[in-house]
Amino acid sequence: MWFRRGRDLQERVAASVVRSSAGVLVKVGTRQFSIASKEIARGAEIADFALYGLAAIGMSHGVEIDLDAPVTESALAQVNELGEMWALWSTRLPRRIHPLRLHASEVVTSPCASGSGDGLLCMSGGVDSTYAGITASTRLNLTAGMLIAGADYPSEDDPRFLALRARVSRLSDRIGLELFTVTTDIQRLKIEYRMFHPLVLAMCLHFASDRFSRGAFASDFCGAQEFHVHPWGNNSLVAAKLGSERFPVFHVGADVRRTEKVRAIAQHENGLIPHLSVCSADISSSGNCGVCAKCVRTKLSLMSLGCDHSAGFADGASPLQLLDRVPIERSTLKLLRTEVFLMELIGDLRDEAAREVVRRYLDRVRRSHRQRPAERRRLSFA
Repeated sequence: MWFRRGRDLQERVAASVVRSSAGVLVKVGTRQFSIASKEIARGAEIADFALYGLAAIGMSHGVEIDLDAPVTESALAQVNELGEMWALWSTRLPRRIHPLRLHASEVVTSPCASGSGDGLLCMSGGVDSTYAGITASTRLNLTAGMLIAGADYPSEDDPRFLALRARVSRLSDRIGLELFTVTTDIQRLKIEYRMFHPLVLAMCLHFASDRFSRGAFASDFCGAQEFHVHPWGNNSLVAAKLGSERFPVFHVGADVRRTEKVRAIAQHENGLIPHLSVCSADISSSGNCGVCAKCVRTKLSLMSLGCDHSAGFADGASPLQLLDRVPIERSTLKLLRTEVFLMELIGDLRDEAAREVVRRYLDRVRRSHRQRPAERRRLSFA
């Protein structure tokens, strides 16, 4: 079975795209994954979207893939360059990333034009995508948001996803975006999602390319921060390879720090803060617990801006009281990400006593990182 880790089978499989009224199946050898949307029907006739999902599968499992479906020359070249980047970075990762071996039998050099001229933005309900929605919609003519079912929750019928969709729908309405849902079960094939989730975003965006002319998704970090946590899947170099000549994909917010994103959201005239979904602990309802690491960091950002830090959180207690109770991460990658956010907060908090609370926690994070075995200090997921 080619999805089992630790085995270098050098297997070669055929892939194809099968369309129906229910959506699209991408068959990969004896396995398959689906992608569908009630609003977008059969998806794009050009199968560039399949390239991104197949690239994630191939690099996760060491499978050589021959795709029998029409793809553009531009998208195929971009995906191959993406594979070269990950091959270079793979030695820095704790889990093996395999060389990309993806071929297409039908390469289209002069494809039909993409959709209407409007753009589509990946929406999650969090700070990054909400900031992208309020700052890039006019510049990129983004008229719709796309929420992916199959990322945090297994299906679009899951009650937790329905609760998340309701929150994201309220955000989208307030910033003038029509919300679409795209469903995919590609994670069943056990891809390395932490590194390859931008490929899943690109797959879902390109799936809509007969209806829209461009896509966009939000950055996680600004440039200096990307360098600190590298390699991490959502970075500006990867983002530059996710579009094609037919359907460009834009990376929004890589020049802005997180506190500035929170500021823009807090200052929005339509009251967006209570509708954000930032929580990493309470995925049972898509709400915000108020006490997990992500909730506490968001509350600290609001505090640094002089904003109400209780709105939208189940526990409205001061983040300064809660920070010391937040467990120190064990993953090197998460420790580095935490360090990025804490360093930013120390610079943004106005009160010296508040800065001292964050400094003490930052010292604990750095001490935990230094105490890790040398062979695991660079990057690990656990």
